Amino acid sequence: MDQHTIPVSDLVPDDLNANVGTDRGREMLRGVIERHGAARSIVIDANNRIVAGNKTVEAATAAGITEVVVIKADGSQLIAVQRDDIDLDTPEGRALALADNRTSEVGLAWDTDIIERLRSDVDLSALWNDAEIAALLTAAPSTAPSSTTGLSLADRFIVPPFSILDARQGYWIERKRDWLATGIDSELGRASKHKNEGLTFSNSSQSPAMYELKNSVEAALGRKLSWEQFFELHPEANALTGTSIFDPVLCEIAYRWFAPQGGSVLDPFAGGSVRGVVAAMLGLSYTGIELRQEQVDANRAQADTICQPAAMPEGAVMPTWHCGDSRNVDDIIGAAEYDLVFSCPPYADLEVYSDDERDLSTMDYAAFIEAYRHIIARSVAHLRDNRFACFVVGDVRDRHGFYRNFVSDTIAAFLDAGMKLYNEAILITQFGSLPIRVGGQFGRFRKLGKTHQNVLVFYKGDPRAILGELGEV
Repeated sequence: MDQHTIPVSDLVPDDLNANVGTDRGREMLRGVIERHGAARSIVIDANNRIVAGNKTVEAATAAGITEVVVIKADGSQLIAVQRDDIDLDTPEGRALALADNRTSEVGLAWDTDIIERLRSDVDLSALWNDAEIAALLTAAPSTAPSSTTGLSLADRFIVPPFSILDARQGYWIERKRDWLATGIDSELGRASKHKNEGLTFSNSSQSPAMYELKNSVEAALGRKLSWEQFFELHPEANALTGTSIFDPVLCEIAYRWFAPQGGSVLDPFAGGSVRGVVAAMLGLSYTGIELRQEQVDANRAQADTICQPAAMPEGAVMPTWHCGDSRNVDDIIGAAEYDLVFSCPPYADLEVYSDDERDLSTMDYAAFIEAYRHIIARSVAHLRDNRFACFVVGDVRDRHGFYRNFVSDTIAAFLDAGMKLYNEAILITQFGSLPIRVGGQFGRFRKLGKTHQNVLVFYKGDPRAILGELGEV
């Protein structure tokens, strides 16, 4: 066999290595090499690219090893690294044997995006059965460090920037708890929740979950119900009441990922205070348009309480809310231009917010889409070139139980307004009352319990300008 020595620096890491590794695994492996020396061989190809042993090379380099002995082979023979200074039946030998297995276990963290990317070219059936590959690809995204920075993806980007955003994960829940601790309360400004025992009911304060359940009951009965009649028939629904509140973590990542630092945000469907408050606390200038004056007043009160100078970056400005109809956005904001259009529109008539005839949630679907498309077109017209728009949407069912295809209608509206679909993510939300609701709706109507929303990201301009215009994330 041909044997020669080359510098470790001549080795080329695998840029599609599916094991992104872990911080603990790296430190453990480096410590083993420092205590016991190098023991495991690696595999390189004809061009010195690492096939197996990427993490071993990283740890060896960190431990001060500068050379690698290369033995050329064609795979027909095993290659053993013989350590004359080690006897297996000694404490050092046994420690090294255990360390070899344990570092492999602790240092493993699959990059599911790379696994998915390689599936079309590599036969994975010898490594994972169908159930295992399905479980792997639907597991929570890895927060392990990237091979280029040593920082975890969550450290670099708040949450891993994958097409699955999982609000059930611990890192998400912890960050949301921190945001809510600031005092954000999007329920302020909305009508009081329904109460039974003969007290008032308000269809402007029910959650989407309530509307889906009520629609299912009405479809089964073939007639409309008042809220009082609905709760008389389904008293168990009392546990499901509550308004929908925008997730501040989703809001934060949208701003940090798709807006330039110190940039400006236009929100044509403002609703509650969350998106404005989070923008201000991140140093962004926020302009929201909201139809209901009571909601605008509540949002301003929230901002006055939370957005104190000590809590905001230097030079940050208070969020601005305008009371008005977003179809008249040109009259409301004049010739102003923005760095991000970001909103969560009404999901057609799923959740009715008021009895104002201008309120899109009160319209039939055809009229709703016409007004919705107009608002999107005019909002995009106020977006600067080489900028993003992000809408959080979810499909909704009609009175007969069929989906309206609202997500596709949203995409079409942005495409017709001159933007391109750039990213699409699925936001997995908390189950909440879903286990209660799904038993009835699936048992009777075979309707799956919905626990996700769609995060649609569009771009206006030349994608090659993104880094120069927006800078590093």
